[in-house]
Amino acid sequence: MKRLLCCTMMGVIASLLLCPMTFAQDNFYYEPLLDDAYTTDKLETSQKSSSQSTLPIGLALGISVPDGVTAQCAVRIIPQLAVRAGIGFFPKMQLYKKTFEFGDAAKQQSYEESLGYTPQLSTKFAYSNINGQLMVDWHPAGKGFRVSAGIYLGAPKVQAHGMMIDAKTGESIMKQQSTLDPNNMPSITIFDANDESQRVTIQPSSEATLDATATLGRVVRPYLGIGFGQMAPSDKPVSFFVDLGVLLSGKVRVASPNVIAGDPNLLIDFNPKVQDIVYKAQFLPVLNLGLAIRLGRAAQ
Repeated sequence: MKRLLCCTMMGVIASLLLCPMTFAQDNFYYEPLLDDAYTTDKLETSQKSSSQSTLPIGLALGISVPDGVTAQCAVRIIPQLAVRAGIGFFPKMQLYKKTFEFGDAAKQQSYEESLGYTPQLSTKFAYSNINGQLMVDWHPAGKGFRVSAGIYLGAPKVQAHGMMIDAKTGESIMKQQSTLDPNNMPSITIFDANDESQRVTIQPSSEATLDATATLGRVVRPYLGIGFGQMAPSDKPVSFFVDLGVLLSGKVRVASPNVIAGDPNLLIDFNPKVQDIVYKAQFLPVLNLGLAIRLGRAAQ
């Protein structure tokens, strides 16, 4: 699946790079027929009238939530229909930090006996995202308003890095003298308060750290939304656009190198608040704002 995603992403990037080159090599026009139908053919400037315009191609650059920076190449096939491909990129960035109780003393008995206290977990949460986008835009009136549908390839990730610390000093427990063996750290078993048979056993690293990655949905995610603005403008060199839609992401998936027994996804179900957040994350809202730059001009 990772190899398929990489190949798809490379294809999207190649499409972005080749769009201007393709337009430079071949000019097209769309010619109105009966019943608002259109046909396309290569444009011969000396033979076509000024009423026939080239097939518009545009480069759309924007800022998006949750995609970060977006770049898309769009082609307007007829006034009512356009297709586009692009990428979204949000660099890894720390968004949240919190120190909390890592279970009760009973779950950390080995640490309590070695340290004389129950350590806390200082955790940093970072967000990152890279995806490919394939879209179709339908303009019912042939103007700015449009209905968009397509797919996203790739899913955002939330990465958590935690360190077991002494709450009094804020330092790692490994900086203090203890009987802990870095090569065989005591494991901790967490279970569901309503069903103790649902258990997950974790083992901190030799540096008393814990890591986990939450992938927000499936690799292939359908998108549906509305927007305003031509992504491949023909009458203006630059056009403003806005998109508002929803991604059908699917359930969050959790992975951790520190889980030695049990399913790490069960950790989501142990906390009702986390469970509610994860349920809502299956439907991610999308807001995209930016400018579309015309790469082609109408024939004179």
